[in-house]
Amino acid sequence: MDLYFSFLLALIAINCLFIGTKVLFTKKPIIFHSKYSYSIMLMIFSPTLFDIIKLLPTEASDNFWFIPYLLLTMLIFLFTFLWFQMKGYTIIGIHDESFRNALHFALKKNNLPFEEKLSMINLTSTNTILQVAIQSWTGTGHIKLKESKHSILPQIISDVNKYYKINTVKPNNFTSIFYIIMGLFFVVIAGSIYMMK
Repeated sequence: MDLYFSFLLALIAINCLFIGTKVLFTKKPIIFHSKYSYSIMLMIFSPTLFDIIKLLPTEASDNFWFIPYLLLTMLIFLFTFLWFQMKGYTIIGIHDESFRNALHFALKKNNLPFEEKLSMINLTSTNTILQVAIQSWTGTGHIKLKESKHSILPQIISDVNKYYKINTVKPNNFTSIFYIIMGLFFVVIAGSIYMMK
């Protein structure tokens, strides 16, 4: 288990360092599907899941035999809930104005007339709501379609990326630096666990 845990921490470290350094050195925001974050979360909680499974009793040996089953059910419920919640795309390294310009560029490029409202954009031609959430001080954002069967979002994201590639935009490095620091911490911890095995 120690070997698995150190390997797991090393994978998380690589993920953090990749995201942080990509934003910092390319000087461009990074966009990825939110399910990517979900997979990282699964990796983080997997040791806990294995520990709970080990505790599962084969028979009702005492009055609290059901607790491991309850914990396992809660984790399954949590991950199922997060699976449906974590839709759309996550953006790291953005400023409000630059992301607004990038989004407008993508919508116009796809001939999608729109109306801006608080935290959302109404795509009038398809009667679709584009939900946008930006955390200005961290330079992070989230974008998804609200209950829509349209598959236009990947193309919008592709054109948002194009905007950042063809324009010089200063990224917000707060979160990328945080990711790099966390990645280095995970490297040290993973190495320490591996050396102690």
